[in-house]
Amino acid sequence: MFGFRRSTLARFGVSFPVSRWIVLACWAVVALALTNPTSHAKPVDDDAEAADEMPDETPPKKASSAKAKSAQSKSAKGKSSDDNSKAKTKKPAKTAASAPLRYAFQEGQRYVYEIEITLDLGDDTRTINGHSTYTVKRADDDEIVLEHDGRLISHGKTHAGRSRIDPRHRQALTSFPSSFGGSGELTVSTTGQVVKNTSKEQLPYLLGPVAMLIFEPLSADNLTEWEVSNNVSVEGKGSPKPATGPTARMRSPRMRAASPQPQTPAFVSAATEHATYSRGAGKGDLVKIKKHLEFQSQAASAEIPGMGKVSDGEITFDAKAGVPKKATLREVLQVGAATAPLTVTYRLLSDAEVAKMDKEAADTKAEHEAKVAEEKRPLDDDDVRKLLAELKVTDKRRAAADRLAKGPANDQRDEVAKALGKLLNDREDLTRSVACKALVVWGTADNVPALVKLTETDNVFLRSDAMRALGALKDERGAKAVANVFPEDKHAAGEALKSMGPVAEPYVVPLLEDRDTGVRIDACKILATIGGEKSRAALEALSKKGRGGDAREAEKTLREIASRE
Repeated sequence: MFGFRRSTLARFGVSFPVSRWIVLACWAVVALALTNPTSHAKPVDDDAEAADEMPDETPPKKASSAKAKSAQSKSAKGKSSDDNSKAKTKKPAKTAASAPLRYAFQEGQRYVYEIEITLDLGDDTRTINGHSTYTVKRADDDEIVLEHDGRLISHGKTHAGRSRIDPRHRQALTSFPSSFGGSGELTVSTTGQVVKNTSKEQLPYLLGPVAMLIFEPLSADNLTEWEVSNNVSVEGKGSPKPATGPTARMRSPRMRAASPQPQTPAFVSAATEHATYSRGAGKGDLVKIKKHLEFQSQAASAEIPGMGKVSDGEITFDAKAGVPKKATLREVLQVGAATAPLTVTYRLLSDAEVAKMDKEAADTKAEHEAKVAEEKRPLDDDDVRKLLAELKVTDKRRAAADRLAKGPANDQRDEVAKALGKLLNDREDLTRSVACKALVVWGTADNVPALVKLTETDNVFLRSDAMRALGALKDERGAKAVANVFPEDKHAAGEALKSMGPVAEPYVVPLLEDRDTGVRIDACKILATIGGEKSRAALEALSKKGRGGDAREAEKTLREIASRE
């Protein structure tokens, strides 16, 4: 007995050893409680009637009060008593707030939710916000079919502070698309069980599918408390590890092709989630639902640690309309041993807010269409003179070059090409890239040397734009430069060489002897478009001594050339 008592007291923080008189006092309290007649409590309603008959100066016993709360809790969970007292037979007035909670989206209606997700990394705040729209195709007593359309944008804001997450694991929280959503069809039961979801896009931070963000499982038995447990999995896609160090930007295209950055392997990690819900008191048609969620995944490897989160929040549910009105979930996201706070909020927009949003979207669309129509309009002399002036203004030159890229060129080509050529030496890659695009329309032979130089840049997008401009100019100097980088950038270089036509043929023929089989096959495909007599001997040699795919491709190319003669 003493040992049990010791462990019980220790559980509540009582220090030992204790003196004998404290132990005796504890036994006295226990004995008094056992002899107290109120400890043999009557059913809840009998106690309530007894309390009504008590004189006002006699306070109710705490033991009876505690038992009443326990009995009320059991009654809320659907357990009944054998007591047939008058109080027990009274039924509470049925209101929307006390009725079973069910999803009851109305057929033909559109529901728009505003969503915001914020992750605080200490030195960086990541935000995903936008709208999730549901249009109800069908609704009955069992399930609801909705068309979902999501439009969420991701952006970050760097600020002073210390990172909460190990640098090795930050990529798991920051490497994802800049937009989420897409469209698809979602079928759910009226209690929130997923029947079908064709909108598969997932949110980061262990939040699950975009379309399912606003749905929670509801109690099928109208309990005030319920819980849900699931065995799930966390999946990740492979991605290149970022290059680091002072030599990262010095790698040439050929070096990058010979030793590409290693890939982080894709992974699937087992995980468990457990959620508990409690239904609070209603106010009118609105019911508050408290949610507590615990989620934990296993580590996939030494580089990919286990992830988890603990979430507490409140959902406001419109019991009459059968839709969630708003929610705020405050979570603690765990990556390895580090944690970061995460907040998820959403709310249902009113009809007025949806109408305003639709009007803004329509206005934006009309402005875009007007801008596209203006850009398609052929440039006249006044337009070109104005754009030439804007090419000299720092904050207008990109827009001016972009407009010139829509063309067409006129007799002011030389002047425009010279002005665009100056932008090819700009410090910003984006400015040089826009100038290359405009030179596809306005370029001259004088622009070739600067464009050839850009074929050696590490910026793959700028390099592709430069090769596209060289393809339009059809200059031998450009053909030689593009053929040189073809083994490392086959797609962009191949398209440029095809655009050049016969002028590029002498520079493609040597590629038939490259040690890479893939280069030889792709060179055959280019010559099938631009090749002629200059290619015949090399193709015949490859068809005889080649092995497998390159020999067959050479034979196919020879037949294609013959068909054009």
